Amino acid sequence: MSEESGKGGLVEVKDSWLWRWGIRSWLFIGVIAAIVVAWAGYTKAHKVLLPLIVAFIVGILLRPFVESMVRHRFPRWLAVVITMFLIIAVLFGVFSLLVYGVSTQASSISRQVKAGVKRLQSWFDNLKGPGRESRDRGVPPEAGRERDTRVPSRAGPVGVHRRLPQERKVERGVRHFLAAFFSTFAKAAV
Repeated sequence: MSEESGKGGLVEVKDSWLWRWGIRSWLFIGVIAAIVVAWAGYTKAHKVLLPLIVAFIVGILLRPFVESMVRHRFPRWLAVVITMFLIIAVLFGVFSLLVYGVSTQASSISRQVKAGVKRLQSWFDNLKGPGRESRDRGVPPEAGRERDTRVPSRAGPVGVHRRLPQERKVERGVRHFLAAFFSTFAKAAV
């Protein structure tokens, strides 16, 4: 295909800048579409693909062991069964070592968890913003400071801290979460 240029000569369409940019744009769109299709396929099949990939890698890594057993005149099926039992034994051993390590340190872990919870509770108790007491009571900040300068912010009578309802909800939610989270570790360690 040819077209006439302004100078009186013919120019190949494939050599024009418009043709090159058109090809590049279609290639770009194709690459983006391929990425989108691959991502969509992965999101639909990742629960199946991941175990298959792991099994493939484990099979490749254990193939030399099975082949050496076959060379020593074991039937292939027996070599595979022995290899599978060895894998299960190694995984069981690693798991039992982890459980033993955690169970021997359960009392230390529970003490550290309780200390951590106390630190978090004290941290939440000490979260204060300047001038919050006046917003709690509905009086200007100056009036609150003039009346009692010894009392920390957001305080009513001496030593009684007042919290906003949102703060109470957040604090209660965090405390419940931490209690549930750490109690599961304490139960599992015992």
